[in-house]
Amino acid sequence: IPAAQNDKIALVFGQLYGKATLDIAAVHNGVQQSILEQRGLSVANVVATAIRFIILLQAPVRRFVAMDEPDIWVSDANIDAYYAMTTRLSCDTGMQALLITHRLPSGESDGLPTGTVARIEAVGDASTVFSTPYPWTDDDAGLRSIRLENVERHRNSIIHLTPGLVRLDGDNESGKSAVIRALRTLTTNTGSDQQFRLGEARMAIAVALEGGAILEYTRLRSTSRVTYALKDADGTVHDEIQVKDGDELPSFARSALNFMQNPDLD
Repeated sequence: IPAAQNDKIALVFGQLYGKATLDIAAVHNGVQQSILEQRGLSVANVVATAIRFIILLQAPVRRFVAMDEPDIWVSDANIDAYYAMTTRLSCDTGMQALLITHRLPSGESDGLPTGTVARIEAVGDASTVFSTPYPWTDDDAGLRSIRLENVERHRNSIIHLTPGLVRLDGDNESGKSAVIRALRTLTTNTGSDQQFRLGEARMAIAVALEGGAILEYTRLRSTSRVTYALKDADGTVHDEIQVKDGDELPSFARSALNFMQNPDLD
């Protein structure tokens, strides 16, 4: 953000109604300004993106973050710089980042890397994902892919991931945010019948992990029972258990995912 390039970020502690408060301010020409109330929301976009990385770097969890349109207030003139910043953050910290957006780069990035691009499009009554598999080795850390079967608009979609940043671009109502909702369902066991593709009785959400492992969540319509299974790529099942909606994740699922389980930071 050119007008904010020399700003510093400050944590402002105070009290409100007798309780401690914390605000985040941008210091502009020596003056503290709240990033939510006194600055343009593009600054809040940039700071909020950084905070996500900071939180995960402080926690003993998988270095993976999924963000739904975190760039929404960044102008077209600055969007390439935002993507370059997020790409650099991902690479420098060893963090995988999935960024859902309806924006496209301006093409004026001056050669700066702006992440790997996947595309999602609405074709008829279904979502179609265009993404290229990454040449992972077994020793590489990171989620390999996300698969959605009969989830909202997705009949059978695979989003291939890479180290660093993946931008999933798409128009409105193409099924982008369904990917975020599916990840939340998988990691918190909070699915519902509203997520089913129209007319389908079974849905599945799966992530491909290190060493060829696959963690899969399946649910049947009009039932509170879901199944978690940990499989090999050839379908061999190592762990499988049926639980109720809202139950705690099975221990093998928590261990395989190693995601932060804190709804206050979702």
